[in-house]
Amino acid sequence: MQGAPAVVAQGDALAYIVARAVVAGKPSVTVGSDLPAYIVIRDPSNAVWMGRHNGITFDGWQRGSGTFATDPQVAVAGGNVYVVTLSASGGVWYNTFVQGMGKNWTSSVNTGGTLSSGAAASTGPQLVLTGRDEC
Repeated sequence: MQGAPAVVAQGDALAYIVARAVVAGKPSVTVGSDLPAYIVIRDPSNAVWMGRHNGITFDGWQRGSGTFATDPQVAVAGGNVYVVTLSASGGVWYNTFVQGMGKNWTSSVNTGGTLSSGAAASTGPQLVLTGRDEC
């Protein structure tokens, strides 16, 4: 796969370089219902970016809104790719990305909850958020 992740050692830490983007933490990937791979990363300034790769061509990076403290988690539900991240205070956010080419970020939603870690999954058309509670 062209643009596949490369792992680069930087002192005691590892950095990923995905399609010429430097990544903080670990990238997350899912396959859309339209069949391309959707790759989500957090950059060193804690911004979230989405890239789409159809197996031949990488469509480039699109920046999402906000800055986040955790590695993004990604899941497909319906025609959307959802990215779940936590803020520095543990606030749970999800960002919606409509599948396909183009400027596809649509919204960023604060769920009102607080977790110390979070994950995304889907059951058909529904996004499921789970994680470890602060208590």
